Amino acid sequence: MKRQSKNRHLQSRNSRSSESPREPQTGRSAYAGSSLPRDFDEWLQSEPEPLSGKVLSSRHQPNIQTYNRNEPSFSTKSKRMSIARTNSGEQTRQQILAAALRLFAAHGYAGTSTHAIVAASRVSKPVLYYYFGSKAGLFRVIVDDAENQLLGVILKSKAGVSDVRSQLEEICAAMFQFARENPSAIGLALELTAAARRCPAWEQCIGKIRRRHAVIGNIMERGRNEGLFGQEFSNEQLVVGFLGLIHGHILHSLCNPARPLNRSAAEAMVFSFLNGTADKPRNFSNYATN
Repeated sequence: MKRQSKNRHLQSRNSRSSESPREPQTGRSAYAGSSLPRDFDEWLQSEPEPLSGKVLSSRHQPNIQTYNRNEPSFSTKSKRMSIARTNSGEQTRQQILAAALRLFAAHGYAGTSTHAIVAASRVSKPVLYYYFGSKAGLFRVIVDDAENQLLGVILKSKAGVSDVRSQLEEICAAMFQFARENPSAIGLALELTAAARRCPAWEQCIGKIRRRHAVIGNIMERGRNEGLFGQEFSNEQLVVGFLGLIHGHILHSLCNPARPLNRSAAEAMVFSFLNGTADKPRNFSNYATN
């Protein structure tokens, strides 16, 4: 059986090889029933065939969302998120400053611990260090803010009037109002005065005080040139005397809240500064040095 099957296979192969070879189809018959072009160049120049119109299944459909014109763009959302983070960060920073100012004014720099500050401001120590670096850095920022506010109050108050007497009255009234509205800042000033060079912001505070003295010193110089003050007093002595009266009134008000720090008190203080309290003029040349 195997030999007969083998013989039939050989006969079939010989009959196929004896036939003439099939010529390849040429021309368009080679592409019968097909839309392909005959050569590559023709294919490049041919128009693309339209899609068959078959709809892809939901598994192959691209995830395309319908565009909403009222929906904010990605950049707008990013800007809003950035503004929200900035506002939140500034709120946290101000929260720490307010709590630390109260503690420093009440207990001093040495008596206020970092743990007390973070507990009062309800933040963690890393957050405090992120914004201020250290307790000393926080104290410097607080002193700088308070001094800048006070200097701004003085500059703004004297800008509305021109004569020396009115400018001194406006400065005195503005500093009284600042003391009423910012009792913690006054406590901080007392702490700086008492602790002096032991505070980390002492040198920075001295620079701010000199700027404040320079502004008032220019007013005293004008008063001397106009004959309002005696020439036996220097500008520095006049500034120290004027600010000393203001600070004395503020301290007296802290000890005696019934005594108001109002405009009438400011005008009375400036009057006593300009005219003195003596019944008769006295010669102060023995006490004053230029």
